This record gives sequence, C-alpha cells and structure tokens, in this order.
Amino acid sequence: MLWRASYAYVTLDSKKAESVAKDSFVASEAIEDPPDRDQCGPIGSAGDIKSWIQERVLSDMIRKEKIAEAEELLPQATEPVRTRIATELVKHYVEKKNVPRAEALLSQLTDAGQYPFAAAADLLLNLGPEQSAERMTIFNQALSNFQQHANRASFSTDDVGSFIERTWLHVPPALVLEAID
Repeated sequence: MLWRASYAYVTLDSKKAESVAKDSFVASEAIEDPPDRDQCGPIGSAGDIKSWIQERVLSDMIRKEKIAEAEELLPQATEPVRTRIATELVKHYVEKKNVPRAEALLSQLTDAGQYPFAAAADLLLNLGPEQSAERMTIFNQALSNFQQHANRASFSTDDVGSFIERTWLHVPPALVLEAID
C-alpha cells in the first residue's frame, strides 16, 4: 500500500512521494520470502511481491536520477533484484560515461546467475584504445560467468554469443578464440 500511496503523492508533494516510496522498500523487507513450493513462485519470480516492490522502487529511483539513494538501498534488496538493478545502474553509468563506476558495479555481477552480457558489451565498447587491460578484464569476467553457469545458459540477445559477436574486434584474437571454444 505504501508503494501505491507514493504514486498518489507525486502530483501533490514530490518529496513526500519519494519518502513514501523509500518507506515501502524498507517495509518490503519484512515480507517473508515465499517457500519454494509456494504457488506465487520463488524469490524473483512474478509472484514474489517482495522482489516486485523492491524492483519498482529502485527502478523508479534510477529513472528519476536518484542514483545515490538507489545504490544505498541496493544491498538490502533480494538477490534477483540486486542483479537486475545493478545491471540498470551499469547501463546508466555507461550512458553517463562514468566508466569506473560502471566497471565496479559490473565486477560485482561476475558470479550472478543472470550476467548482463549486453551491459558488459556496452561498457567494453565505450572504453578507449588506451584501456585494453580493462576491456580484457570485462571480456574475461563475461567468459568466466558463462563457464560458471554454462548449464543454465540461454540463447537471447543478452547471451555470451551476442557478447562475443559485439566485442570480438576489441580484444586479442587469442582471447576471442578461447571464448568461442
């Protein structure tokens, strides 16, 4: 209810709307995690109201350029929300040309089950020729994540294949051949 109430305040008092939205995030932490057999679904699924609220609050903060506030709450979010929001933040920092911050957030996702290959490619492609070491680090992180989670790999526009296709000209050929193998 707090999250919905925050929308009612948007036109009346934007500061109050932000405060109530933040309160709804904090209140969501008290919601019990759904058991695996719950018909609503496991953590991070469409039926998980806790993650659903947290993701909407944090996404709204990013959209409203309240980045510091979103990053402050991020460690308290459920794991799937942390991964999705950190991915949004990586994209945000790439757009704003804040490469060090984007790299730092991306490195936190190295072990994530849903690695943001598209965001990693965007970051790698935004690095200049003098940043070859950083490009190789990002490429290796993506490859390492794929190897770690190969049994759960899916094929989409945000997969390791698309990542390699977009970035192969910007890393050494031997590294690309290793990734392809």
